Parts: sequence; C-alpha cells; structure tokens
Amino acid sequence: PHFISSGSWDWIPAIPGRNIGIVKDVSLSTRKAVSVDAPFVATDLPLPNTDYADIRVSADLHNSSRQDVTGVIKGVINPGNVTFEQEVTIPAGDTLPVTLDHETFEQLRIQSPLLWWPNGYGDQNLYTLDLCYEIDGTVSHSQQVTFGIREYTYDYTDDPDQNMQISCNGVRIMSKG
Repeated sequence: PHFISSGSWDWIPAIPGRNIGIVKDVSLSTRKAVSVDAPFVATDLPLPNTDYADIRVSADLHNSSRQDVTGVIKGVINPGNVTFEQEVTIPAGDTLPVTLDHETFEQLRIQSPLLWWPNGYGDQNLYTLDLCYEIDGTVSHSQQVTFGIREYTYDYTDDPDQNMQISCNGVRIMSKG
C-alpha cells in the first residue's frame, strides 16, 4: 500500500483512483420536441401455419415541449420495404404509448416470412424496423430495431416423469446452453 504524510498526521493510506475523473465514455445528444422511446416489435405466427406472420409495433412517444405536438409516426420494415404511418398528437410534456398492428395496417401481416431459428435448426433471419416521428416533414427522432420472426411454444405436463417440451416455429427443439 501507498502512504502519504500530511504534516502532523501519522502516515495514512492513499485512496487509489481518487480524483481521477470520468472513467467511462460520455456522450451528449440532442432531440427535438418528440422522441421515440422503447420501440418494440412483437411477432405472431398462427401455428402450425407459417405462411404469414402478424407484426405489432409499439413505442412511447415523449413530447418534451410545452405545447401539444401533432406529427406522423412512420415505420419501414426490411427486407420487404413494408411501410406504414399514422398521425399522432402528443400532449405537452406527456408520453403517449402507441401500438400499430395488422388490424389497422394490413401490410403488417408479412406473407412468407423469413423465420428466425435457434442454432442448429436453420438460419437466424433478421428484419430491421426503422421508426421515426416527423413534425411538418422533419424528423424529430428515430430509432432502429432488429428483430426475428419466430414463435416459441411450451408444453407442460403434470406428470413428474415427463419433461417440458419447447418448440420454435412449431418444431420441437432441444434447448441447449
């Protein structure tokens, strides 16, 4: 250990790292009036059919200004160039949860989806969602989310001699790791 002397004080141990300042990365970002927070994509396959998948997109739109803001939430899913948009008004200083799904936007029913499979069962196909909020044609904030289209199911039994069965996209899998 290191010791320091401070005049009439006895030797006291030095504190490692004292006064060294910031030790991790620091970043500053700016946003306009409305931010797109916590974007999430949920997928639903109507098993055993995997010919299509229903997509549900949700996000929180936060208005940090002091007045109500009307704009358009826009999304693009690729591959496929699936686009959708909806006008949304967010009250001043408020956060508004928004959900967009295939019942409102028929294009959010993806035909012949590229499925995501666990390791050893097939390809891990991924889609990308670009989601933004525009005010008067100018992007206020945007987020990008990567997701896979898949459906997990679990079969439980009351029989203690039987194990839980896990399936992905309707195919029984062996869970490893």
